[in-house]
Amino acid sequence: MDWDCNGIADSWEGQYTTPTGGHLAPALDGEQGYGGNTNKGDGWSNHDEYRGFHYVADDGTTVKWTSTDPVNKFDVFFWEVSVLPTDPSELQTYTFTNGLRDVLCLQGTPAEMGDPSNPASNVGEAYCRLGINDANTSAGLDGPNPLRYLYRRVNAAQAHARDAGSTSAGVRDLNSNSLTAQSDSTRYHTAVVYNSKSLNPSYAIVPGQTTTWTTGITRNLSEGTYTDPHFFRVDVDPQAILVTSSYYRFPQPTMFAQVVAHETGHLFGQYHPVRPNNCCKWVSTNPSSLPASNYTFPNNGNSTSATILIGIAEYIYNPTYPNGSPFHHDRQTLAADCALFPDGSCSSGTLDAGVNNPAIPIHTVAVPQKTLAQFGQATKAWTIPVQIQQLELMDWAPNLNLLRKAQWHFDSTNLNALCARNPCN
Repeated sequence: MDWDCNGIADSWEGQYTTPTGGHLAPALDGEQGYGGNTNKGDGWSNHDEYRGFHYVADDGTTVKWTSTDPVNKFDVFFWEVSVLPTDPSELQTYTFTNGLRDVLCLQGTPAEMGDPSNPASNVGEAYCRLGINDANTSAGLDGPNPLRYLYRRVNAAQAHARDAGSTSAGVRDLNSNSLTAQSDSTRYHTAVVYNSKSLNPSYAIVPGQTTTWTTGITRNLSEGTYTDPHFFRVDVDPQAILVTSSYYRFPQPTMFAQVVAHETGHLFGQYHPVRPNNCCKWVSTNPSSLPASNYTFPNNGNSTSATILIGIAEYIYNPTYPNGSPFHHDRQTLAADCALFPDGSCSSGTLDAGVNNPAIPIHTVAVPQKTLAQFGQATKAWTIPVQIQQLELMDWAPNLNLLRKAQWHFDSTNLNALCARNPCN
């Protein structure tokens, strides 16, 4: 029955209104974000969610169909065909779906995520790991699914892939037959795409040098035969994850899940945490007393420099870790801060007197040689954004002491910036 003739059955829409029995605007996409923020909607209109979606189980082959909750749940559909090398510690082939279930779909409030030390006590965690998105009791689970973000896998046909054999080619709109989108093109929306891609020119280990590899990146589709500036995908480098895990003796499944969650976090409006108050501004001062909110050249008066000095804001001393640094793991030490420069480069720098002394206030950052003018010193107005480590999922570099998947979480104070659109807008 559809008394209001809006194309949605009254019995279906009435269960999602307050009070029950009301009606939903067909074109509205109004899921409420965390903290009552304005990032409403998951990309699918009420009418789209009523008509429902085809998807596949996590095995990638079993086809399913469901209507989705248009009010309380953010529904994310993802396509992936890539596989990571078999992890010897778990004797399994690891996929993007594994990584997503291990970390990404558990991001939410503590009430949603539950107690990671006792997964059986939390329905939400059990739903996430088993890939069960329905609110009804299933697979021995009791009660409704408390997770606000639900992830369903789709195959190439369901994702409307441009090339069924290549995730790199991207996808067309998942809801291409949407009646509401036909009258409003902003209502078209795509699946999230996870793509395996080499992101490093070499995977060689150079003796005597700190060795790092780029493991993942979120980018718009701007290469190859197909280009679409409005579509973004998550690129992950399996080989980089394999060699990084081996080099730093870090669990491969944990690193893979962290990379998938971190890069998808960028897609959903999460950013690397940075120092507050537009840090850091240029000063001419003695480096031995450089404030944490400023930077300078080593000799202060030079017109050019290949390094700058930044006061350290986030450096936590812990004598139980090698060399006294909480970011030290095996052969690598990560300084706490990363300075972002106008060319987009990011340098973690080094502590100028070693890592054993937590009181050293100077952070030496190597950069391509720049002039005062290139640093904006003609007006003294340019500031350097400085990314900090907060021991959370969106840190600019992963904390390699968080060995267990359950230790990785978004910053709970920044969940109100989380949105489900692709990309976030």
